[in-house]
Amino acid sequence: MSKLALAAAVLVVAAVSSARADDPPIIAVGWGVITQIRTGWVEDSMAVFTEAKVPTNTGCPTTDAGYATNPNDAGHKLHHAALLGAYFGAKHVQLLLQGCVYQKPRIIGVYVKD
Repeated sequence: MSKLALAAAVLVVAAVSSARADDPPIIAVGWGVITQIRTGWVEDSMAVFTEAKVPTNTGCPTTDAGYATNPNDAGHKLHHAALLGAYFGAKHVQLLLQGCVYQKPRIIGVYVKD
């Protein structure tokens, strides 16, 4: 490998590493049944409440109003489908959170079991 190619590879790795360092951590909520769902008033979003304990390390100012989906996230409609299916089927869910939206922990993933 030439020195130029090696230097370019190092710069790419450094750029990717530094971009990820600024991202909020991904937090997994404990498994629990969904107890409440609220839809967004004028946006394609959803707030979700589960019986699992709300993590205290999300960095979001609101920790007592459930978790929210972000209508700007590419997968939000898939999250909504999984959450509604789990709610109506009384299935257990585990939510993956990253950052905040509407001052609440932002849902970036949904696991369903049972």
